[in-house]
Amino acid sequence: MIVYRLDPIKMDDTSWKASSVKESVWVHADYEDSARDKVAAATAMALKPAHTYAPIEFQSPWYYYEVTSCKSDSSRADVPYDKPITADRRTLPR
Repeated sequence: MIVYRLDPIKMDDTSWKASSVKESVWVHADYEDSARDKVAAATAMALKPAHTYAPIEFQSPWYYYEVTSCKSDSSRADVPYDKPITADRRTLPR
């Protein structure tokens, strides 16, 4: 598996309401899309609908290429294989 670093690049995007983490995250994954999936799942937040019976439009910012970057990063050796990690070494649930 490859270590990927995902970084916020457009913090004013409304999709950030759907993420509990708004900072750089590292994760082990086989592919970039898999890395995005893992971080999105680990940072997902439940959103309330704007109106009763209104559908909840949920899309994590970690899926958007224009909102977050995702690059391989071999500089971190402390990334657990099973959970994403932040810059301060905090592991995220999975």
